[in-house]
Amino acid sequence: MNLFRVHKNLIPLLTLTGICIYTLLIIFFDKVYYEGAYYDRAFSITHYIGFVGVVLSLLVYFLKRSLFKPVLLVTLTMGLFNLANFTLDKTSVGIGPIGIQPLSLLLIIIYYFLNKQSAHRFLRAYIIPSPSPQKQAENWRAQVSKFKETFAKKSDESLQDMVQKRAVVPAALEAAKQLLQERGIAVSNR
Repeated sequence: MNLFRVHKNLIPLLTLTGICIYTLLIIFFDKVYYEGAYYDRAFSITHYIGFVGVVLSLLVYFLKRSLFKPVLLVTLTMGLFNLANFTLDKTSVGIGPIGIQPLSLLLIIIYYFLNKQSAHRFLRAYIIPSPSPQKQAENWRAQVSKFKETFAKKSDESLQDMVQKRAVVPAALEAAKQLLQERGIAVSNR
């Protein structure tokens, strides 16, 4: 299990490496039959980019592991947007010239689930910033206000029971306290 935890990031890369090796073997040793004649397959520039990305990712994994994740993600992203190709033929899903490779998308999803915690940390730090204190306070007031509207028709006893048991979310608890105070009923702030 520890071996998996240490080398889990190799799963998408080894899958990609296997696909690239298969592609190389087919291109080198298989011919295409077209209109009564056999032709050799040829590499495209996107194949070269894909193969270089995979080899570079492998080298970086073993030589400079701290750079591995960004290099692999760049390689997969290039594949996702058809700038790199790892398979025999370009397989793309999309509308018009804009398309994505399902294989690269699948490998990115696998990579995401293998690194879910660090991916969430990255997203929170760089992509989805935390709201400002003013925005947090505004959100809090909106939540309390919504709960106050919901609890407006509740009886005093029901609200007191909510406050005493504290079995509701903090915004609902605050709304119940405010409603009781507005009704002139003393509320303990413990």
